[in-house]
Amino acid sequence: MMAVMAPRTGCSFRRFIPMNNSYRGFCGGVHRSSSRPVLSRRSSPTVRLAIFGPSENERKLERQVTTLQAEKDTLEQRLKETRNAMRDAQEQLAKAVDTSDMRKRRLDEAEKEVFKLERALEEKDNTLESFAATARRTIADLDKRLKEAQQQQKDE
Repeated sequence: MMAVMAPRTGCSFRRFIPMNNSYRGFCGGVHRSSSRPVLSRRSSPTVRLAIFGPSENERKLERQVTTLQAEKDTLEQRLKETRNAMRDAQEQLAKAVDTSDMRKRRLDEAEKEVFKLERALEEKDNTLESFAATARRTIADLDKRLKEAQQQQKDE
């Protein structure tokens, strides 16, 4: 690769400009006393990465990104499972509500039937009591008449 030296720009190094423009935006240069590239503060992170490879900080950040991505995937899976479980629970709740409504209607109908039967039983009990009272009165009246008839027979 051939390099063209740029004219002096006031900094302590000359700009390194490759002929094929493969390093666009390169903001570094070659120091006068060595052939090692020198990067200015304006050097882009891409250029630093291309020359020196990822730094320890960048590797640490990449590990964090990977860890966070895995955690995100895990949380998304848990969210999906939770949403499925919630949907299933809502379906079961809807079935339970339908069943409870049906049972409530049946219970109301049964309660009405029980009240009707209780009233009928009370009426029968009342009727039976009135018949029993009437029978007691009739028996008492018949006993009284019998005693009177026996008295009359004795008297005769």
